[in-house]
Amino acid sequence: MDIFRRQPNKRTSIQLIARIMLAILALSATSMGCDGSPPPTTRPPATEEPTTTQVPTTEQPTTEQPTTTPRPPPSQPSPQRLIPLEGEDGQPVYQVMDRGNASQQQTMWLHRGESLRFGFTLQAAARYQLVVRYSNDNNGALEQVTLRIDGLQRTFSAQDTGNFGEGWNVFREESVGTPVNLRRGDHSLVISVSGGDGYGIEIDRVRLRLVR
Repeated sequence: MDIFRRQPNKRTSIQLIARIMLAILALSATSMGCDGSPPPTTRPPATEEPTTTQVPTTEQPTTEQPTTTPRPPPSQPSPQRLIPLEGEDGQPVYQVMDRGNASQQQTMWLHRGESLRFGFTLQAAARYQLVVRYSNDNNGALEQVTLRIDGLQRTFSAQDTGNFGEGWNVFREESVGTPVNLRRGDHSLVISVSGGDGYGIEIDRVRLRLVR
C-alpha cells in the first residue's frame, strides 16, 4: 500500500515554504511599519495635575476697643434766685391800670371777691419767700389778701398807701408769712382779695425770692 501513497512534490514543498516566508515578512512589516521604522508608541494621555486656587486671605484690621471715660453725674440745675410775676400778666384780666411808679408802669386792679392766677416753672426744688408789691388808696377797713400755692396759704392785711386817689401810685412791698418749700416743676399761684372798703387794691407784682 506504501507504494501507492502519494509522495510530496518537491516543487510543492518549495512553494509552501515560500508562502510561509512571505507571511512571516508580512507580519514583520506590519509590526515594524512600512518604512522599516518601529511602529509609533501610543502614549497614555497626560493627566492634568489639579490646580489649587489660592484664596487670598483678608487680614482683619485690629479694632482697638475705645476707652470708656466715666461720665460725671449730670449737674443739678441751680434754683432761680428770683421769680417775678407781673400783676398785669395774671389771669383772668380784670382792669389794667397805668401807673408811672409801677415796676412795668401797669397794675391789675382787684376788688373784693376777685382772684388772680399766675403760672411759673421752677428748675429745682427750693425754699421761697412770697413778696407782694401793691397800692391801696384806702378809706375804711383794710383788704385781706390771700396767696395760695401748692396747697399752702399765706394772708396779710393790705395797708393804706394814700387817700383821695393819690395812694394808687404809691406802692408798698409786703413779705407774706413764712417761706414756702416748692418742688421742681410747674406751679400755680392764686392771689385773692376779700373785705376792705370796697375799692380793692392794685397788684403791681408778686415775687418769689430764694431763701438760703
